[in-house]
Amino acid sequence: MRCVSCKRDIPIVEAYSYLEMTFGMARKPNIKMTELERDAVRAATRVLRPQFALNWHGAGSGAVDQPYPGVYPGIEFDERHPDVSHPLMNETQADLYFCSPQCLRHWFNATVDALEEMLDKGEVDGQLTNPVFPAP
Repeated sequence: MRCVSCKRDIPIVEAYSYLEMTFGMARKPNIKMTELERDAVRAATRVLRPQFALNWHGAGSGAVDQPYPGVYPGIEFDERHPDVSHPLMNETQADLYFCSPQCLRHWFNATVDALEEMLDKGEVDGQLTNPVFPAP
């Protein structure tokens, strides 16, 4: 696996520690699927995809005492992000890996900073999809 934040390659083995952020939908453990249910999941994965999104929903443009009124930017991560592990999608689930809490914090801070920058620019309907931030 590759840390999304520092880009360091770390094997997924018992000798190494890592953080995993899973998003999308995950199947409940210990429940056997029938063939009909398996077909339904396959059909759903043709039209659905995992998504992790951070969106600002600004109050109406006439709002008083509200931050960034009338602005609605967002940042979205999906299965096409270059750091989502392969295979890209496993039954509508995606994973991002981090080598440490510090790298997770750096990545989340960079995500929030990117959203804040969009807000400061007044991007009304901006959408940033699958950004890759510089390593710390």
